[in-house]
Amino acid sequence: MTASDSLLSVDNLSVSFATESGRVRVVEDVSFAVPGGHTVGLVGESGCGKSVTAMSIMRLLPSPPSRVDGGRVLFDGKDLTALGDAAMRDHPCVICPCRGDGGRRPLAYSNTTRGK
Repeated sequence: MTASDSLLSVDNLSVSFATESGRVRVVEDVSFAVPGGHTVGLVGESGCGKSVTAMSIMRLLPSPPSRVDGGRVLFDGKDLTALGDAAMRDHPCVICPCRGDGGRRPLAYSNTTRGK
């Protein structure tokens, strides 16, 4: 599957946080693609970067201390990493993490439908 075949494509995403000891890379070179009409689950141990990855896609992490060091995020062919803050707030995207308690709460969403 190529980025052009996907509704969401994350390519080599890397994220770090500033600490008193310097920058710490918390997500490194993460890549995945989600075709339209499909769902993907990020699975891993506690603290492995699932939530940071999801929040980085939507740019919900505070900066500083967080920083996207590399990679790109394409949603419906548009590079979200190149959008300004106002355009990002208006862009349609949904991220719903599954919490350990089994509940589903959206991290971020827009009720704008694709293609409008």
